Amino acid sequence: MPDQDVLMVYTTFPDEQSAKRVARELVARKLAACANISGAMTSIYEWQGEMMEEGEVAVLLKTVRPLFDELSYELCKRHPYETPVVVGLDAAHVEESYLAWLQDQTRKG
Repeated sequence: MPDQDVLMVYTTFPDEQSAKRVARELVARKLAACANISGAMTSIYEWQGEMMEEGEVAVLLKTVRPLFDELSYELCKRHPYETPVVVGLDAAHVEESYLAWLQDQTRKG
């Protein structure tokens, strides 16, 4: 599998509890090899014409390109937000042993 098939999928959640719940489900279903959940941050954005400032946590899911559509679908289905951010970021370079582990931990697409 070439390095460019590895995706880091970025999303945010309103709190750590919901992030952990969804991350565990995605890893258990082998749609992601791993999920990193960050500490609290503040997001400022406009939603339905109103300026918002909310606390969130960021989540970075490690997966492979062939699983992006299914991961995105399952993430959105379980997510508490009406319109969650789901952005797949290509990994340009991946260390060989980590790549092998990631392949073993995810279902082949």
